[in-house]
Amino acid sequence: MNQSFVKLNNQYSNTIEVLPSFRDECAWKTTREKIIELLSALRQHSEHPFEMLVDVTAVDRTPLNETIEVVYHLYSHVIHSYLRIKVPLPSADPVIQSASR
Repeated sequence: MNQSFVKLNNQYSNTIEVLPSFRDECAWKTTREKIIELLSALRQHSEHPFEMLVDVTAVDRTPLNETIEVVYHLYSHVIHSYLRIKVPLPSADPVIQSASR
């Protein structure tokens, strides 16, 4: 794992759950209550800013566990790395704040 991600994982340990990486991309899980705060903090991070929101998508996991997972793909030009952030939502209440500048 990239040393930058080790620092970030430690810095946000109260906000995130570190997930297994996929194709050398770091992945985190957080809550809908924390996502906007986390995205803002990552965009403005002094050492490792993730200034580009590449994509936002969702995965319907209703048949498996009654959730819909919103997935944010971020990119940092500084450390040349992607970060995937997943937010599980109950399928009965799939509401989340919009990420905007």
